[in-house]
Amino acid sequence: MDLECKGCSFTWSNKREGENLVKKRLDRAFCSLQWRVTYPEAECIALSAIGSDHTPLLISLAQPKRRKRKQFKYEAYWTDDAECKTIVRDTWNELALHDLNVMEKLQQVQQQLIQRSKSKFGHAKKRITWLKECQNLADILNQYCFASSQAINLNKSGIYFSKGCPTALKRNMATALRVPEITKTGKYLGIPLDWEHSKKDMFAWILARVNPKLDSWKEKLLSKEGKEILLKAVIQAIPQYAMSIFKIPISICKAIERKVASFWWKSNEKNAGIHWKKWDLLKTRKSEGGLGFKDLQIFNTTMLAKQMWRIIQNPDSLLTKILKGLYYSHCDIWNAGRGSRPSWG
Repeated sequence: MDLECKGCSFTWSNKREGENLVKKRLDRAFCSLQWRVTYPEAECIALSAIGSDHTPLLISLAQPKRRKRKQFKYEAYWTDDAECKTIVRDTWNELALHDLNVMEKLQQVQQQLIQRSKSKFGHAKKRITWLKECQNLADILNQYCFASSQAINLNKSGIYFSKGCPTALKRNMATALRVPEITKTGKYLGIPLDWEHSKKDMFAWILARVNPKLDSWKEKLLSKEGKEILLKAVIQAIPQYAMSIFKIPISICKAIERKVASFWWKSNEKNAGIHWKKWDLLKTRKSEGGLGFKDLQIFNTTMLAKQMWRIIQNPDSLLTKILKGLYYSHCDIWNAGRGSRPSWG
C-alpha cells in the first residue's frame, strides 16, 4: 500500500526554466498492511531537494509524546501567607493519626498547598508572565516614540480584554500600560470593530444613519431636482466605504432602497405618496428612461471587484501579502476558495 506523503507536492524536477520546467511525483514509499498496523503513527515526509533533481523521503516512526508528570515546586510567596503555614501544620497533624510514611504525608501536604494556591492566588505564574509581556509592550511603544519623535496620546488609547480575563489582571495590565480599560472597541473610519453578533445586526448602523437624515429633510420644501441631489450625494454615499471592504447583507441594501423610494415619492409628512414607477426602472440610466439611482447590490459587488483588481495589479503590496498568507497561500486569487477561517464580514 502507498504510504501517504507530506511536504513537497512533487519529488522530481528537471530543473529547467520557463515552459520547459517539468515536475512530477516519481518517488513513493510503500508498506505492507501488517507494517502499517504495527506503526500506525508513521508518516512519509518529502524534504527539499538540495543538489539533486529528486527530493529525499523521510519516514518517521515517532510515537506521540507522553505527557510528563508536573514536578511540584514550593512557591516563595506561600511563605508570606499565614494560612499556608496553618494548612501545613494542620494537615501534618491530621495525617499523624493514620499509618502513613513520610512520603505519603508529604504528598498530601503538596495537594493541600496546590489547592489552596489555586483558590486564592489562581495561576500566578501566568499572571506574572502576562504582566512581563505587558511591560515589554510598553517598552516597545516607548522605543517607538523615541525613534519616531512622536508621542502616543494615552487619553485616546485603551485596552480591551476578553470575557474570561480576571478582574485583578485587567486592572494590573491597564495600570502598567497607563491606559483605561474599555468594554467596547468602538469604530474606525465609521466601521464598528466589534463582530460578535449577526452580520445583519452589525450593519444596522447604516440604517441608523440613513433614517435621521431622511426624517430631518422636509419633502414639501424640496423640488424633485433637490431630492435627487440629496439622495445621490448624501444617502447613497453613506454605505460607500463599508461596501468597498465588506459584502453588505441584501436585506440592508433593500431597506435603504425602500427608504429612498418612499422619500422620493412622498409629497408631505402625512401622505406616503403613490409610487408611479417601479424602483428597478428608476435605477436605470437617464438615457434609458430612469433617474440614475444606484443599485446598491451591484455597486457593492463592483467596489469589491475594484479591491480584487488592486490585489492583482499590486502583487508585492503589503495588503496583497497579508490576504494571500491568510486566505489563499497555496493558490492565486482566481482559484481561492472560502478557506477554513474566512472573515465573514
